Amino acid sequence: LFLFFLALYSVIFYPREGYLLFCFLLSTIGLATLYFREKKTMLKRRLSKDFIDRMYGFLIGKEKKLKEEQELLRKEDPYMVPGRDVGNADSIDEAILEDATKARIDRDLSLMKIFEIQVKKALSSIKLGNYGVCEGCGNAIDMARLKAYPEATSCIKCSKKSKNK
Repeated sequence: LFLFFLALYSVIFYPREGYLLFCFLLSTIGLATLYFREKKTMLKRRLSKDFIDRMYGFLIGKEKKLKEEQELLRKEDPYMVPGRDVGNADSIDEAILEDATKARIDRDLSLMKIFEIQVKKALSSIKLGNYGVCEGCGNAIDMARLKAYPEATSCIKCSKKSKNK
C-alpha cells in the first residue's frame, strides 16, 4: 500500500518542488514501520518449532477425541432411540428420567462444542503463525500456560477479564 501511494505521488507530482524530500520521508517511514513491526512479532514469537509441533499433534488428537465423545453422547440420546414415538406408554418416572438424561446429554454436548471451538481456534493460530500470542492484548502467552492448556488463545490476564464480564 505504501509503495502504491509512493508510485502514485511520483507520477502525479514528479516535476514539483520537494518531491525527492517527500519520497525520502515516505520511504523512511515505511521502512521504519516494517522494521518495528517485524521486531515486535519476533519478540512475541519465542516458541520453538518442536514445541509448536508437539502442541499441534496434541490438539489434533484432542479434536478427534472430542468428536468421538460427541458421537457417543449422540448415540446415548434417549430421544433418538428408533421407535420411541410408537407405542410409548412409559410411566411418569421413566419420562422424567428420560428428560433428565436428555438434559445432561445436551449440556455435555454444548460443553464439548465449546471445547472443540477453542481447540480449532488454537489450531488456526498455529497455522497462521501466531500461536502463543494473546488474541486480546497481543502479548505473549506464558509457556507454562500453553503446556498446561495448549488450546489457550489468551493470556491469564485477558482470560480473567473475559470471565469477570
